[in-house]
Amino acid sequence: IRGEFVGGDDHNLVLHHVLVNQPSFKHAIELFAIVHRDLYQPIPLLTFQFEFLVADWFNLFAESVEQGAWLFHFDNMWLHGINALLVAAVLLMLMGSSGSKPRSLVRADSAASRNNASVDGLAGSRQMDFGMPRFDSAAPIAWTAALIFAVHPLQVEVVAWINGRMMLLSTMFALCAMLALARWLDRKSFLSGALVILCVLLSVTSKVRGGLPILLALVPQAKGMRPSRRFWMMWSVCTGIVVFFVGLNLWSTAEADFFAGGARHLHGPALARVFMALAFYFEHFLWPVGLASYYPAPVRVSWSDPATVAAIGTVLIALAIMAFFSWKSRACFLGSLWFFAGIVDTLPFFPARNILAADRYMYLPIIGLAWFTAILVCWCRRRWSMHRSATEPNAAAAIVALVLIPLLIGICWRVADSYTTARTQAERIAKVFPAEPRVWERLGWTYHRAGEYDRAIELARLELRHDAREVQSGAFQLIGLSQVKKGDVATGLAHLEKAIELHAEEGLAYFRLATALEDVGRHAEAVPWYEQALGDNPRDNPTLRRLAMGYRRQNRITEAHGAYMQALQNNPYEVEAVIGLVELAIDSGTSDSFEEAEGHLVRLLRDIPNEPRLRANLGMIRFLANEADDLLLTAARAFIALTDGRHSLCVERIEVLDEASESASVARKWLLAQLERFDHERPDNAWTYGISARVLIADGQTEAARVAVQLFEQHGADEECRFYGRELRQEVAAEPAEDAE
Repeated sequence: IRGEFVGGDDHNLVLHHVLVNQPSFKHAIELFAIVHRDLYQPIPLLTFQFEFLVADWFNLFAESVEQGAWLFHFDNMWLHGINALLVAAVLLMLMGSSGSKPRSLVRADSAASRNNASVDGLAGSRQMDFGMPRFDSAAPIAWTAALIFAVHPLQVEVVAWINGRMMLLSTMFALCAMLALARWLDRKSFLSGALVILCVLLSVTSKVRGGLPILLALVPQAKGMRPSRRFWMMWSVCTGIVVFFVGLNLWSTAEADFFAGGARHLHGPALARVFMALAFYFEHFLWPVGLASYYPAPVRVSWSDPATVAAIGTVLIALAIMAFFSWKSRACFLGSLWFFAGIVDTLPFFPARNILAADRYMYLPIIGLAWFTAILVCWCRRRWSMHRSATEPNAAAAIVALVLIPLLIGICWRVADSYTTARTQAERIAKVFPAEPRVWERLGWTYHRAGEYDRAIELARLELRHDAREVQSGAFQLIGLSQVKKGDVATGLAHLEKAIELHAEEGLAYFRLATALEDVGRHAEAVPWYEQALGDNPRDNPTLRRLAMGYRRQNRITEAHGAYMQALQNNPYEVEAVIGLVELAIDSGTSDSFEEAEGHLVRLLRDIPNEPRLRANLGMIRFLANEADDLLLTAARAFIALTDGRHSLCVERIEVLDEASESASVARKWLLAQLERFDHERPDNAWTYGISARVLIADGQTEAARVAVQLFEQHGADEECRFYGRELRQEVAAEPAEDAE
């Protein structure tokens, strides 16, 4: 509940996604036509859209967007609760327990037990060689497994991370598909069959599940039914749906260059990493400590590495245990099969990212391990009851539950704390993997964004112990930008240039150097570095927008227009690019440019009707196109120069507004209104007061001008502000005092 929007996907897919944060029927349809990098997940995005609609109704974002994050977290929690209940329902169905008659979970050697097995399906089975007894009901196993699923710390990431919604929904619909299939096998009605297909479709459009066909095949096996031709037809349709979306996922992953990137970065046999990933899941299921949101894959592996040998040993022991119990109990076999069916499509056979494993990948597969564990737990209790009084095993089970369940919940709360903010998340990763390259840099950026530059530099220096040039480059980028923010410009720029020297292939280093140059007013020098950064990633809109601004400052209007249009081609909902085109239109003053800008504004307002900047710009562009004379256009161009940071050009343009004509008076009043609006949007910009003072002097409002000059001198810290402030004070002093009115 206390968590914020944490992580890149929480921002890219939820908070800043126009189709999500601007709810409409049109946007709901369009969500089904987009693939985000390597993920096709329209159903979770649709639920986020509905939550934004609710947030708008109740004004949850009135103070800040983070104030409304609790709604998204709350919905994740109750979805997890529903899934826990569905786990119990599915396992009761698979074990044949309806609560109306006794069911056995083990095999019996006797012929009578074998006959029972033919009737009861999975419920009847032969006695284990080591004396596993029969159970009266499957309910203890199902509810124990559901409880493990509900409170296991491996589940925290999916619930605490807002975009874990895709795992929650995909698992929910997969479980519903299994229940619907069981109902269809009993009744064979059209509606129940359509429900199976719908649930499968909803599951794979939430998050693709490659093992879902195997889980569906468990249903007739568990029910002791011989699959009919109709079942195989239904199963083939569901499998075809899954295969299609698996193919879409593989295609989008390849298009995003993840496979190629993984091949470049990771070296050694992929199967060794598969063993390491499986060992990770087995170990953390039994001992859930050291959990984090990121588990880096080792860059180089070999079969002789101690870590690989240890992982193989862990996996072989786990497989031996699972094989032994699976041979004795069909339910254990199905639980093991569930785990491997759920986890296989996330194992790093073909590495696509620099991660070895992830807690979120276990959300569906953990049901199989929980089922397997619940069988053994209930067997131990039952076996003990054969040699003790009836109350002793129950008391022991209650004591164990009273100790373990609060302990697991306590671990869950502790892990969940690391998902509260971006900083707590980065701190957790750095604590778990202190020797991993770039973890301290990532934590340092959270301090940099908070303005704690000394701490950011301190953390970045920890990365310099690594030999990898790209790691050192990232550290120097953080150090350089932090030093520039502190005012040590020369040293900061030198560190940023050092970063490029170390890793010239990284476009982000060029981008950061360019932004630093802009921050210190060296705009012309920034443009070539933005061009270099764009060569590395031509689809990066932040670089395109800043490059377009640089072109405008150099009066390279055609190139600026091209950069804005490229940004719109990359993202048709790019508000900043459209506003940039509006400003270019005002600068040019031609009817064609006004018409083009108005068209972009009208189109974008259909998709983002509540964006005040778009409405304000549309009103301005229509007014200027229809009513403006030369002085009004000059006032508009002066205002744009102010918003661009071209203060001297703004001062130069407003000089012509001093005349006493009616058109100059209209232009001054219009400009003052725009400056007031700009001050609400950018209260940190001191030049708003300086320009306002100059316009007020020209308009004869001397007392108001004096106040504006005082505010300008109070907030303007650099030499340019002080110089212009002295000029304004002299002008105000020369003006006669106006009356009280």
